Amino acid sequence: MFRFTIRDVLWMMVVVGMGCAWWYDASRFRAVLLEHRAFEEEVLRKLRGMQYAVHELGLATSQKDEFDRDVEWYIKGEKASQDEEDALRRKP
Repeated sequence: MFRFTIRDVLWMMVVVGMGCAWWYDASRFRAVLLEHRAFEEEVLRKLRGMQYAVHELGLATSQKDEFDRDVEWYIKGEKASQDEEDALRRKP
């Protein structure tokens, strides 16, 4: 027959509690990740729709190029540095 001391029971409670906390955190992380992916897909769909609308409205070529560049940077997950943005804005 097993004999447990109070110390053994307390350690078992700590281990079980940590396991439950880890499981809860992991399951919540998955849910947030799925929400984020759905939101990102919606945003990308809207950006592509706006990109199509910009081209259909016949904006100036420089405006189209700037909009396309911004959309592509967003889609790739990149952000232009402030120096790059300033240099592009100074171009005639």
